[in-house]
Amino acid sequence: MMSAIPVPFYRKKSVKISVAVSVILIGAIATYAAMSTMREKDPVIAAWAPKNDLGVDILKPDVLIDSLSLSKLPADILSVPFLKNTLTEDFVFYYQNNADKLGLMGSLQRIVYEHHLTLKDSLINELLDQPAKIALWRDRKGKLNHFIMVIHRGGLAKMLEPLAHVVASDSQLSKASPETIRVGSRDIALYKLRYNGQKSLLFASDGDKMVLLSGEGFLFKGDQQVADTTALLNDLFHDKQPWNEGFSLPSAAGNEAKNALQQRISVRSSYLAMGYQRFIPAFEGVRFDKDAKGWHSYLALNGSDESEETSLDFSPVWQTMPSGAGLCVALPLSRRMPAYMLRHAGITPEVSQQIGDQFSGTAGLCWYPQSRLYSPLLVAQLTDAPGKSWDDSLATLFSQFVGKPSQPVEATNDNGVQRWQREIPSRYAPYPASQSHHPDAAGRFFRVSLAHYQQTVVFSLDDTLVDNAMRTLRKNFPPMSDVLPAKNTTALYFAPARLADIFKQEAYSSLPQEMEPVFYNAAQTLLYPRLAALAKEPAYAVTLPQGADVESAPHWVPLQWLAQ
Repeated sequence: MMSAIPVPFYRKKSVKISVAVSVILIGAIATYAAMSTMREKDPVIAAWAPKNDLGVDILKPDVLIDSLSLSKLPADILSVPFLKNTLTEDFVFYYQNNADKLGLMGSLQRIVYEHHLTLKDSLINELLDQPAKIALWRDRKGKLNHFIMVIHRGGLAKMLEPLAHVVASDSQLSKASPETIRVGSRDIALYKLRYNGQKSLLFASDGDKMVLLSGEGFLFKGDQQVADTTALLNDLFHDKQPWNEGFSLPSAAGNEAKNALQQRISVRSSYLAMGYQRFIPAFEGVRFDKDAKGWHSYLALNGSDESEETSLDFSPVWQTMPSGAGLCVALPLSRRMPAYMLRHAGITPEVSQQIGDQFSGTAGLCWYPQSRLYSPLLVAQLTDAPGKSWDDSLATLFSQFVGKPSQPVEATNDNGVQRWQREIPSRYAPYPASQSHHPDAAGRFFRVSLAHYQQTVVFSLDDTLVDNAMRTLRKNFPPMSDVLPAKNTTALYFAPARLADIFKQEAYSSLPQEMEPVFYNAAQTLLYPRLAALAKEPAYAVTLPQGADVESAPHWVPLQWLAQ
């Protein structure tokens, strides 16, 4: 039976805003999950104010690389069979010959030539072939453009002495501001090298160490010099490891030293989660280590106090997800965040609590080749089957935040499946106006759907994915659990052949041949052969070890990659 939920008329909003609001706020219901909010407990939200002009936390980089040789890192990455088969030597060439590196080499070569110095032209290559640690942060566009790098090399200070004699007369090399930094009881000269037009690099050396900074923004907050950065640089020159604690990294004195750790790449969850990390507080990051035996991967789990009662039992998620996905991820999500977020979105405390108290602690997200990259399927689990009052609260939330409130919501109840739909206009939507349930519809539209059956809630911009999920729950469609290892806790699944189809579809739609002939031809020549290579790879399930769980303190657990 179908009914229309009456909604008040509000000021019209753009389609883009409507779609964005639907994605973000329904994510609060349907995926942000795993949740059962304790009535008196709010999520742990620590206020942090930027202490430098870059607006980054210098003790918590987004990415941390430990390397015996940075110059070998691209080739070492290609030693992974999956990547070796899908990438090309252009990957190594790009990182060995990128514009910034060539710009730095050109600037140094000019300085050496004009000032008749004895430095080698290969100085940068020599420095990159030494043990190094590099911390990277996102800029305001999300790119890893801010970095601090530490290089170890015997005789480094003596090798760089000639540069100190030319700073007063060179157009690109000069003293930085401030001119020195305090290291222990001594002042170390800080230099600034301009390259590639407006870019600059700051560096200082002491003994066998050199520290490089991507810009002066690390050192200042307005007109004031930042004491935290000075303290960090002092620690780096004294062989301390200020970043390791932020990543809960194991000591290098253990197995890593025995196995001659060659490369380590640690990535913080806040970077991978693209701003949604507050919903997955148990997930701290991932790490990739390379030793003599090859590459190994790990998942960082937060301590129990910070994880907010999440769960690592993902089996209900995989039993709900329809088979045929190209990429799926299961996540342990905060049980305190839904009610908190809904209250701050303007929902009454009663409705917020009514919705939030039902979520159990796990959620999943899958992308399918028959849909689009921007319309995945979201699944969340409830603690028990909700009653009518919960349905009423969810209906209120859906009608208020999904699409334009002036448009009707179609509500149905079919054999225990409660469902809400609203048509949202968009030029990127799959349906033409002729398929609308409303005669006055114009242009293409999404049929955004939210549904629940027993203890499962699903949401998508693509209603056909919700249809398949409901069929899966009724045992009329095979679930993802059928293709996953039975006795393992799977956190990630990807099928390269279906992923290739998804990427190809997005490339075709964003580069129509008649409008973008140059980029279209470039995609045909360069991208599609790589996608064809990707499609030949087997599917993988990335699993956690048996018994893995949130513990009292942050810790790393090994990941296993199982070919399917």
